[in-house]
Amino acid sequence: MKTFFLLFFWSIFGMTMAKTPTCKNILDSNAVLKLVKQKGLLLKTYDSPEDQLDINHPPKITFDAIKCQWMVVSAKYTTTKKGKCKYTNGCTIATELLVTIDAKTAKILSKKKTQKTYPNYE
Repeated sequence: MKTFFLLFFWSIFGMTMAKTPTCKNILDSNAVLKLVKQKGLLLKTYDSPEDQLDINHPPKITFDAIKCQWMVVSAKYTTTKKGKCKYTNGCTIATELLVTIDAKTAKILSKKKTQKTYPNYE
């Protein structure tokens, strides 16, 4: 009976220890922002000095502890009156750039840029 209890306890303890992710994060949010700025992967919302960010649309920085990755999303909004937009009150073009960074090695894993056009009806 003691061996059964010991074996049962050891299997439960082993399973819980195996499920805990071991993520060694060498970055913080300021270091991630600095890295993305150095690589030129931040979208600027208006013409400003390079060391200044737009306070109205700052980049969103999140950390995923399960995947051990940092994700930075920056956005840029512009207007146009070209194409189908000339028949409405123009269009707003929303551009987002998602940058994924490995927290263990501080290397950029992926970059994904999406662009959507929204008509301005007034």
